[in-house]
Amino acid sequence: MTTMDKYRLRFSRRWVKQGDCHVWSGARNPGGYGSMWLNGHRVSAHRLAWMFERGPIPDGMCVLHHCDNPSCVNVEHLFLGTQADNARDRNAKGRNADTSGTKNGNSRLSWSQVIEIRRLYREDGVSQALLADKYNVSFQHISRIVLGENWSET
Repeated sequence: MTTMDKYRLRFSRRWVKQGDCHVWSGARNPGGYGSMWLNGHRVSAHRLAWMFERGPIPDGMCVLHHCDNPSCVNVEHLFLGTQADNARDRNAKGRNADTSGTKNGNSRLSWSQVIEIRRLYREDGVSQALLADKYNVSFQHISRIVLGENWSET
């Protein structure tokens, strides 16, 4: 038995059928994606499923789920796509979280501060450097705010 055959056998013992999905019963990351060690590297279980059944994954490609079940390793539920395809698929299925503005846990500013920054810059001519110092954020962040690139109102 080759090393790869041993990995395939180990893989085949780590999922259970639940409905149409083959749900990974081994180790999972916090996002629910299964994983297994292969040649000293932790590899996502759904990627292993693809490689064992369909062959190598081309460079730069992701293995995506039709079923939206991160622990599913049923190769019939998987398809290849780019990171952009993955983002489009996520958005089309309504799984994109809104982390704009104050919904972003790393946000240092409130909407009222952003409005004030824009007013001070446009109406009072306060420089971006002074605004950055006053609000304890980077010059680049202030620049993106006044240009409307960050903290859009839509």
